[in-house]
Amino acid sequence: NLGMPIYSPANDIHFFPVGTDNKTAYFASDRVGGFGSFDIYRVWTCDDIEETTIKGRVLADGKPVKTDLYVKDPSGTTIQKVASDELSGAFSYNVKPNKAYKVELSSPNYMNQTFDFAVPEQCSEYSLYQEFNIEARIDENGALAAQVSSMANAFYDIDRYRKDKSESDFIAQLPDKHRLKPEIIRTKIDIEKPILLAAAQFKDVRFAFASDKVSGTAEGILDNVVDYLKKFENVTLVLSGHTDTKGPEAYNKVLSKKRAMSVQRILVAKGINKNRIDVKFFGEEQPLFPDYDENGNYLEEPAEKNRRVEIEVKLPK
Repeated sequence: NLGMPIYSPANDIHFFPVGTDNKTAYFASDRVGGFGSFDIYRVWTCDDIEETTIKGRVLADGKPVKTDLYVKDPSGTTIQKVASDELSGAFSYNVKPNKAYKVELSSPNYMNQTFDFAVPEQCSEYSLYQEFNIEARIDENGALAAQVSSMANAFYDIDRYRKDKSESDFIAQLPDKHRLKPEIIRTKIDIEKPILLAAAQFKDVRFAFASDKVSGTAEGILDNVVDYLKKFENVTLVLSGHTDTKGPEAYNKVLSKKRAMSVQRILVAKGINKNRIDVKFFGEEQPLFPDYDENGNYLEEPAEKNRRVEIEVKLPK
């Protein structure tokens, strides 16, 4: 007796494996839920793969847009950060099958929006497809009145069906209620008090090794931040300090805080109210790139990108 769900309290007979690997089989059953007296059922063994790829694109008001995607676990902890291509809106990231995730979108001129989704179990590796659409609703005065966003998940082997069409074109031409038509999840943010759209997303402030001193091109970045904050007095900032993975973890945690505080001090000195700046620090917990190769050699260029303070614009909700 193979047990549920293969065998049931009904009459389950003629179990017949097929193929050389015996991972697929057929049998007959008159169990409840069938179409006739006896129906033929197929069963197969699923050898879970460890990781799968989600490919997709982000559109804002119908056009590709460069977007930071923060992939998170169900608790909201960021697992990875990827960016969509500015010209095509395309992105790609890896996840584990049969798990739940969140993804937060951060696009220039739009409010951050978060979606929940679950990755299905996979018995063979194939790419999944995910498409995001963001639409800003502007009132007659040019202020943001609402933002509508949607997520479409085509979580099946889309390459098997699309032939010479792109993923997006294939999905768009499917009629409503087609079995391959992805489910679309929509969210809307209504703005009680209309606000101006964010006019900029700022580059990371980078630091020399073991340093919390702001220098070089960072000064120009912060001048732009100050100009922006003075123009839009109802927005706030989140400064997130980070380090590379070289050195003790406790030391890096403190260093990341010092870096974020250094940026905050400069903004305050330039006339920005301290209450508009939230400081976070993560040490070496969230590197953008591996800063050691497989032989244990320290990689300066990737490490430099990890030594940073991220500047996130927060629009009032």
